[in-house]
Amino acid sequence: MISDIAAPHLLGQILGHSEDHYTLFHNEGKYFTDLTREAGLYEKTIPFLGWGAIFLDYNNDGFRDLFTANGHIFPEVDLHFRDTPYREQLLLFENTGKRNFQDVSAESGLAALMPRSARGAAACDYDNDGRIDLVVVNTDDVPTLLRNQHKGGNWLEVRTIGTRSNRGGIGARVEIVAGDLKQADLVRTGSSFMSQNDMRVHFGLGTRRRVDQITVRWPSGLVDRVANVPADQQVTITEGKGR
Repeated sequence: MISDIAAPHLLGQILGHSEDHYTLFHNEGKYFTDLTREAGLYEKTIPFLGWGAIFLDYNNDGFRDLFTANGHIFPEVDLHFRDTPYREQLLLFENTGKRNFQDVSAESGLAALMPRSARGAAACDYDNDGRIDLVVVNTDDVPTLLRNQHKGGNWLEVRTIGTRSNRGGIGARVEIVAGDLKQADLVRTGSSFMSQNDMRVHFGLGTRRRVDQITVRWPSGLVDRVANVPADQQVTITEGKGR
């Protein structure tokens, strides 16, 4: 999910089987519009069977990109179809900021990895360097841990601790304003197929070095605001107490 005046307002769901494109739905507020072709995802995704789909800002430029983990269901497919392998590559689509995506799987190094039949995928900043990493679960194989080494823009991570709401702050809406950039995301569980992302909310800031205001709207109805926060750090906000 992304709500960002500097980027397309996107709420996407990956749907589709082998030889069927993935589908991106644009949230219009009261209904959804299929923008798969306009977003540049139609032809690129037809050969793949997708499982894990994650919106993440891999290069911290303030625009949410799209990662998908792919793999066919049946190993026997290799015996009958040349263009539909059981093991498939991972895909990464960079958000151009112009309401579409470009395939950067090769540039990011994903296309060079050994293909596997992937299932679940999760995003996390496992080494706490402000760059979102990825872990992929593969069928009958070891997991794949992908460390993000992209030297992108500035960032901010928000960890929530509930008091009146649940302890993890699940369901809280986190909003930030950094100059001309406005973003919002939810603290949530359940991210893709049988997977769970890092519950810290991550924001890419591009060249912006400071966040003017962080607003957390808790499930209880309480609202906490924190102002004037330098970039490139993790901030913990406790319900009713602020930072």
